[in-house]
Amino acid sequence: MALYRYVESKEELLDVVRRSLYGRLDFETSRDIGWDDELRELARAFRRLVRAHPAAPALLAGGSGESEEERRICDLMLRSFRKAGFDAATAEVLYLQFSHFVLALVRLDSEGSPGGNDGFELGLELFLGGAAALRRER
Repeated sequence: MALYRYVESKEELLDVVRRSLYGRLDFETSRDIGWDDELRELARAFRRLVRAHPAAPALLAGGSGESEEERRICDLMLRSFRKAGFDAATAEVLYLQFSHFVLALVRLDSEGSPGGNDGFELGLELFLGGAAALRRER
């Protein structure tokens, strides 16, 4: 079976796979939880996704951010940082930093870095604790 009968190009095929992966992120956003717990939940969901699909980080890092699935994740992160009290510009910077930070933590975790689960959780708490401290300073 030739895949290019169903998609126009390799890039379109990769976009289909990306959308499918983002759609598999399993996390709850409807509960009334704090901004930091929303981000913890998202980071842990991303980690579960990568454990199930080890090649996902490289593929997801190449996304355009234009799909509905990607925008859903971006919007959640931006909303969470805005909920924390950050202005729109700072929330955008934090969203970009957080997404790259979690991607790095997940890659280290998937490569079997020292610390395993403790290293992932420590890194996550360091970032969120730093964001909370920054919020208090502003």
